Amino acid sequence: KDGEFLHFLVKVARARHVLEVGTSHGYSAIWMGLALEETEGRLTTIEIDRARHELARRNVALAGLAQRVALLHGDAHAALPALDGPFDFVFLDADKEGQVDYFRQLHPRKLAPGGVIAVHNAIRQAGAMRDYLTLVRDHPDFDTVTISATLDDGFCLSYRRRTA
Repeated sequence: KDGEFLHFLVKVARARHVLEVGTSHGYSAIWMGLALEETEGRLTTIEIDRARHELARRNVALAGLAQRVALLHGDAHAALPALDGPFDFVFLDADKEGQVDYFRQLHPRKLAPGGVIAVHNAIRQAGAMRDYLTLVRDHPDFDTVTISATLDDGFCLSYRRRTA
């Protein structure tokens, strides 16, 4: 269900330039890639683990999305500065303790006004993400909610206001 939820969010946001941090085996990348078929957008996804990166590459190709999804292997903390933004939609599903760093690298230059950051496991791993959750809830440029879409994993959704 998390993949379907991301698919829906990407379409509702009319996202065309999407970033995913934490590809794993490509499940979320495929769901977002399918949504991007409709919005005519592209996804860049980063995975630090070589075996998961290769599995994701195969899965994305099998889904027929190789032209729509760019898969990068490496540490996202190091890779983010080189990526071209701004992004309309960002999905963070990697090291929970690193969320604050990801946010600071994305905002304000790499997240478009009106853009959305979706963070996975915001309920299940809230303790590990406490600093991030506090940062985005209190940030004057963002409207943030935490929701449970499936079971108890939860998503933290932060919308960057168009005017600050």
